[in-house]
Amino acid sequence: MQNNTTNIRISMMFTALAVTMQGCKIMQTVSSGGSIISSSGEHDCDEAQVCEVDIPNGERFTDTFVAVPNNGYAFAGWRGSESYLCAGISPTCVVDIPASVTAYDATGFMTAEFYHQPELVHAGTLGVEWGVWSGEVQHDGIFLLFAADFDSDGDDDVLIAANHSSEEPPAEASDGVILINNGDYSFTVAAGDRPSSVHPREALMADFNGDGENDFFIADHGFDADPFPGWSNQLLLWTSEGYEDISDRMPADTSGFTHNAAVGDVDGDGDVDILVANTKGDFIEGPYLLLNDGAARFTTDTDRLPNRVRADDNYYAWAVDLVDLDDDGHVDLLMGSFGDRTSESFIYWGTEDGEFRDDVVTELETPEFFHVFGNYQVISTAVHDLNGDGLLDVVLGGYDGDLRRGMQLLINGGDRIFRDETRQRVGHSAWSQTELWHTEVVFLDFNGDGTQDIVPQRYNPNGDNVLAWLNDGTGHYVALKSTFFLESEALWRFAWGVKIREGFQFKSVEFFSDDTATINANAAGVLSGAVITLAE
Repeated sequence: MQNNTTNIRISMMFTALAVTMQGCKIMQTVSSGGSIISSSGEHDCDEAQVCEVDIPNGERFTDTFVAVPNNGYAFAGWRGSESYLCAGISPTCVVDIPASVTAYDATGFMTAEFYHQPELVHAGTLGVEWGVWSGEVQHDGIFLLFAADFDSDGDDDVLIAANHSSEEPPAEASDGVILINNGDYSFTVAAGDRPSSVHPREALMADFNGDGENDFFIADHGFDADPFPGWSNQLLLWTSEGYEDISDRMPADTSGFTHNAAVGDVDGDGDVDILVANTKGDFIEGPYLLLNDGAARFTTDTDRLPNRVRADDNYYAWAVDLVDLDDDGHVDLLMGSFGDRTSESFIYWGTEDGEFRDDVVTELETPEFFHVFGNYQVISTAVHDLNGDGLLDVVLGGYDGDLRRGMQLLINGGDRIFRDETRQRVGHSAWSQTELWHTEVVFLDFNGDGTQDIVPQRYNPNGDNVLAWLNDGTGHYVALKSTFFLESEALWRFAWGVKIREGFQFKSVEFFSDDTATINANAAGVLSGAVITLAE
């Protein structure tokens, strides 16, 4: 990996750096909870100190710096950006500056100032609550979990969609269930029709008929193996008698392979439309829009999509979103990269006529993890104001052919400009050569400090995976890793459970069953929140 000022080589044992600037000094900043120890013993820096290392002109400088956390604290990584020398997740950092680049030039070049700053975390504690809930519920399995406040009463409810696990394409779908939270992490089964699916990919909540109640669109790509026959998506509408399956109000798409979907008012008529993000193939219908007439009756439209999306069989996305990113009153189309076909992600900007066009588009920077691994694709999109400036930023998640995870943070600078600030805001914890992918991320206050953190859902907690990226209050995020904790049972519930909020609190709830007649739930929670130790 390279940037403008440092050449970084990463091995399993240490991070090595060579600075290519004329004359410099290093400012070491250590918060409470640890120190920096140098191999020479001449450049140590104690906790809660700022220590200056002057590099003599014309002399080679070399030393090894080690971040050492105190008992009860953990090293989360070196804060990284162009001006920070040490980078990465190894606590050992070797700095080697040749004499030929430490001398001032004849014009009196100013001393360049660089920084070391270890990120230290007091991890807090996690706990498990066994037997949170058990209910007699007929269902065909538990596969996709989606939590949100369905009934607008201040706590999250849960949609459970099942998948079909046979080795042959099924003749019928499997039934899930919708659970309404009673306010104490116990649940009541919602009346009416159930989620019905073969291989559900995403559940989206919106008011499709304008009655003020939340409805659901469930994207389902069907049997996930050759011959990939596809399956129908589902539309569930809330009524006073419970949920009603109104999928017949959508045009039939039984061969569609819907890997993702998004909702938003595309045509500007005041109701919620649907983008069906099908993949493309010989017998698979490509992406299309479902335009709403306001009463949850839909017609198919492809003319409003960019011409490239319609015409290029190799151009589609596994992750999309419809959201107004430039605050002009029109929803924009965010398309994540499908890496082995195109390494770029795009924002097609919404227009007054409700069309997305090839010439009204912003090409987003290629994620660093694409360069590291290759053969990557974006498999999740999320939007959130990461830095507190009132503009919506973009978080893209992806994986490579070995399902190794990566994340990109794109900061909205206004005027339809997005900057990749992944390295500055999360550092090298944004991607991993060993950890498996995160299905999605959500934004919630993980450690109870009043700031919104980035929290992954549905991932394998083994190894050094990230439990949450904690916001330090400035839009910079520090990795809270699984290895900081001994509570393995809690870690598994955080990884595979769904985050359910009640007011400002949350639990990560794992739903499971031993048969088709009962659903059980265990939960994990934060007993004492992690604390990032900030430098003065």
